[in-house]
Amino acid sequence: MAPKKSPAPPPPEEEEPEMDIDLGEDEDEEADYDEEMGFDLGSALEPFLATEDGQTVATALVTIAKHMEMQNKILVKMLSKMNKE
Repeated sequence: MAPKKSPAPPPPEEEEPEMDIDLGEDEDEEADYDEEMGFDLGSALEPFLATEDGQTVATALVTIAKHMEMQNKILVKMLSKMNKE
């Protein structure tokens, strides 16, 4: 019988080079870009996202949610009254 050969040693693992990836821009760079372009997106969208009263989209949505909640309570009461009759 032929002597068993030991399996070949695995090749040395190559270390992957570290990559320094920046997925986001620094706030300073973004501010510099805005200043260079002379354009601020926030101030440009402000008239569309707020009313003359100063109410924003978020506060309007909260108000709508409160009104819908009250309306649902009224409808549940009306439905329970109708079912009792």
